[in-house]
Amino acid sequence: MGVLGAFRGLAAHLGAARDEPSEPTGQLRAALVLLVTYEATAHVCFCLTLLDVFGRADVDGRLATATRSPDGYLELLAEARRELAVSPHSARVVIDDVRQAWQSERVPAGAPSPVVVIPPPRPTPSTAAP
Repeated sequence: MGVLGAFRGLAAHLGAARDEPSEPTGQLRAALVLLVTYEATAHVCFCLTLLDVFGRADVDGRLATATRSPDGYLELLAEARRELAVSPHSARVVIDDVRQAWQSERVPAGAPSPVVVIPPPRPTPSTAAP
């Protein structure tokens, strides 16, 4: 599977993770980390950040902690998304600041060491068997 195909599959998983926050996201998170460290793409780092912010328990409590810094406000995520259209390089700076405010681990650019299996695509309500 090519990088773009893998990214497309992972993007589909993000919506499902958002709709079912109680579902474990460890394998999805590991696959995103693999792509972001292998490709060093700002867009994948942004997706990983969304999963880290919204895919974990106690979003409200963590929001209260994150907003002690100006970089922790959710509006900065929207700003980072807009910045992706202009410059992935400058967007990565904003994303890294958001990750730090939300106490998410730093995502370095570089080659990955372990091989991570990308989870198979989930059925959507329109493709699920009756």
